[in-house]
Amino acid sequence: MTRRFALLLVCSLALSGLSGCSKSVEGELKSWDANKLSAQEFSAKYSGFKPAIESRVAEATKDMKAAEALSGEAKIKAMSVANAKLNTILFRFRAVERKMREWDSLKRDSDLRRIPMGVVRGPMESAEGAVRRTLHMLKTKTPANAGEAIGRLKSAETRMTKAFAPLKALKRKAAKVRAKARKAKKAAKKAGK
Repeated sequence: MTRRFALLLVCSLALSGLSGCSKSVEGELKSWDANKLSAQEFSAKYSGFKPAIESRVAEATKDMKAAEALSGEAKIKAMSVANAKLNTILFRFRAVERKMREWDSLKRDSDLRRIPMGVVRGPMESAEGAVRRTLHMLKTKTPANAGEAIGRLKSAETRMTKAFAPLKALKRKAAKVRAKARKAKKAAKKAGK
């Protein structure tokens, strides 16, 4: 068991405990079915990653089958471990896709569009480059195993997060300027009455 997997397992178990939801065999089976469906979707969408996803599904399936032989809390815990194992790779795909949606949102952001092009061009080009590298990696790379896939996805997410940071800072700054302008306009309107 890798450190990353152990950390994700502990976090997912802690979060489920904090939510007040008690785990059940039915709940774990529902999660398992949803995870397998997500794995199939990501395999179809990112075919180069299919072998890595399938290997993780096979490992988790083996754990899930072993859990079926158990009963009670031991069964639920073992099923949860199988789900967490599969979730480690799915979590990374979801994180990268969230970053892609964030990029789409940043490109259309009205506050960023109000900033002079000379100021925003560099950060936009940097962010676009990070997204292009990620898309290229998703379309052309074939990780040898789930660990390598998780590592590539995590580094792509980190790269995009770092590339988006200057744009997000500019966006916050532009939003503050806009808010100040709106406040000044209201004050002027109020004084003019």
